[in-house]
Amino acid sequence: MRTSRCGAALILAVLLSLAATLMAHGVFVLARGELLAARSGARVLRVRHVAMRAVGESIEHSFSGLDSVDVGATTGSAGETEWWGRVRRLSPEVWLVEGEAWEREVRRRLALPVWRLDPRRRVDALAAALTTGGSSALSGSAQIEIRSGEEAAGALPPEGCRALDGSVQVLAPWKIDPDSGAVALGGLGWTTLLERTQQAVEGVGSPMPVAESGTCVASPWNWGDPGAPEEACGGHMATVAAESGVRVEGGRGQGLVVARGDLTLAGTSFHGVVLVEGVLRLEAGAVVTGLAVARGGAEIGPESRLLGSRCWAEAAFGAPALQAAAPIMQGGWIRPDG
Repeated sequence: MRTSRCGAALILAVLLSLAATLMAHGVFVLARGELLAARSGARVLRVRHVAMRAVGESIEHSFSGLDSVDVGATTGSAGETEWWGRVRRLSPEVWLVEGEAWEREVRRRLALPVWRLDPRRRVDALAAALTTGGSSALSGSAQIEIRSGEEAAGALPPEGCRALDGSVQVLAPWKIDPDSGAVALGGLGWTTLLERTQQAVEGVGSPMPVAESGTCVASPWNWGDPGAPEEACGGHMATVAAESGVRVEGGRGQGLVVARGDLTLAGTSFHGVVLVEGVLRLEAGAVVTGLAVARGGAEIGPESRLLGSRCWAEAAFGAPALQAAAPIMQGGWIRPDG
């Protein structure tokens, strides 16, 4: 009887040991599966991140010129993950940036549509030497002249004038914009324009080139040296944010001025583009060569002039600060491979 009980206990012990072994093996198999799944998931996330990085690298490095249609692919690697990216121009101001990354069997491809200002298209869109808001007043319209061609541009921009053919639109002297919204340049809204300016001024001042030991020195009122490419500040195209009520007295400059409110230029020579949310006033012989947008209207004195020039307007819009590409939609990633 005792022998029978011992035999049963032994069998039970063996069965329990076998069950424990099977359970341990099952746990091991599950753990191994979870580990493999985790590693696979981590690899997928890593590859997707590198594909996004490829897009970013292409945006930063692959734009090779305003006239490029299709920019060749760039390549790189991040650890075991390899990637390529490229930029394709879909229209004058819309680009598709693609990036692909792969590691072993995992491959991910992403694309991002971006907007990038094209100087010639922006000048075409504005279409006039002066654009005012729908109900805003203009005094001194006789002081607006249109210039075309390099010879008529007078002092030339640092990079000269782009070639103009017979199909290029001639600027009108004055245009009324019925849109009651804030000043914008295509995909660059008012807030973005202000964010992209690199200098800020307020109160009263006089823009003049500032150089030390042959080097152009950055300062709020250093707006470059128009028509003097051989000088230290000849290549500096300023991008300036002006507080409401700024008064510019004398001096000279080139580039882009974005004014939050009214802006007055008295005896100043400025080459480029002036964007004003309030009233633009040109006094005491002030001359703006390029184009201007004044939502609140404009007052051009009898001794002052606004000279419409595509050459200088395009040069101002070509400033690096305005050329950075921006996503058309935040988070607007496209999966070309589904």
